[in-house]
Amino acid sequence: MRTLKFGLEKPSLILLLIAAVYASIFWTSQRDLPLSSSEQNTLTIIEQFAQGPFPPKISLIRELPDLGHVGYYAIFGRICQAVKSNVAQLRAVGLAIMLLALWMFVWLGHRFTYRNRLNPLWISLALIVLAANPYAAGAAFRIENTGLLLLFMLAAMNLFERDLLGWSAAFTSAAVLVDFRALLLALAFMLTRMTGEQSRLLRPGRMVALVLPFLVAALPLVAWNGIVPQGEVREWWTQFWAKAPMVRPDGFFYTLALLPLYTVFFSWTWGIRARTRAMTTGGIAAAICIPFYFVFPVHFDWWQEIRNGAQNTLGLVDQGALVVAGPYKNLVIFVPWLVGAFLFGQLLLMDVLDRSRWLRYFIIFFFCIQPFIIGVGDREFLMILPAVLLLSLSEALVGEEGKLA
Repeated sequence: MRTLKFGLEKPSLILLLIAAVYASIFWTSQRDLPLSSSEQNTLTIIEQFAQGPFPPKISLIRELPDLGHVGYYAIFGRICQAVKSNVAQLRAVGLAIMLLALWMFVWLGHRFTYRNRLNPLWISLALIVLAANPYAAGAAFRIENTGLLLLFMLAAMNLFERDLLGWSAAFTSAAVLVDFRALLLALAFMLTRMTGEQSRLLRPGRMVALVLPFLVAALPLVAWNGIVPQGEVREWWTQFWAKAPMVRPDGFFYTLALLPLYTVFFSWTWGIRARTRAMTTGGIAAAICIPFYFVFPVHFDWWQEIRNGAQNTLGLVDQGALVVAGPYKNLVIFVPWLVGAFLFGQLLLMDVLDRSRWLRYFIIFFFCIQPFIIGVGDREFLMILPAVLLLSLSEALVGEEGKLA
């Protein structure tokens, strides 16, 4: 037991073990797997970008059949050209990117735990929670954009923590081109610097750095002549908004249910950290919201239902609830939803360290957009999981010898 504890107190060692496990799984079972339908579609777009110049031409961006990921296709188009469209090598690059993202997470973990002297064991546990997430493993072994998005976002977080706003803006801008939802991180950075004690120290150059991701995000909109590409995607978009509700609270409710499940015990520390008044208020607010959960029950994937007429689950949690309870799946999801609603209330009400404010802003923004966006589900929650773990590490109450109080 003492040997296990000693090992867990070495996050770098745990990272090496995770890298070895990932690499062995990739080499033995994932490297030569047939392409899934989603991977095949992604690879087709990547090959189109590989055949064109870099940066890609506006005509290619305008007809992009995948909304908001032009940066991923542009970067992997160059990689695809270098490896001559070898699928195994493309997957190996994705594995390397995901491992770099995990290394960046460990680096950030050290920065967030140093000021409260938390035992490094908790960084290792947070790393295990992140690496064990099935969608993180999928990002490492499949041809998809999640690993690259996490790497750019974690790099931007690290540089922001080191007060290198120019470099942080560059990586945030790259993340925005990989997935437009990274604008939430840019917004959190801007709000933190413009409302905190350091707002008086903002020089014009640093202000430009904070605004840069928003300017970069506008570039695809100029090419698209609107908020979506031309061609088939615009037809899908028009069809979706003609049939789907404008506001879909079930997406927000489902994301709340994922909060206590995928973060395991880390988000639970928010309840310990909050004051009694905040806990009472959060509990009352969660109880008041119970009727709304049953008025707006968790729905199947709206996009797939409207586009293909198929009732696809939102992820592993939704699928597991469907297997267990069938048409009564929302009763199974209700318990984690209630816990998640309480924890989200603590996030809104609890006092946080000044340097943790941008993490809280980022998490709150992510939850607030869930009723309005198309992509809601377990895979999308992976985007916010590192921020939740880091905030929990930063805000944990610490007693003697780095133990949780």
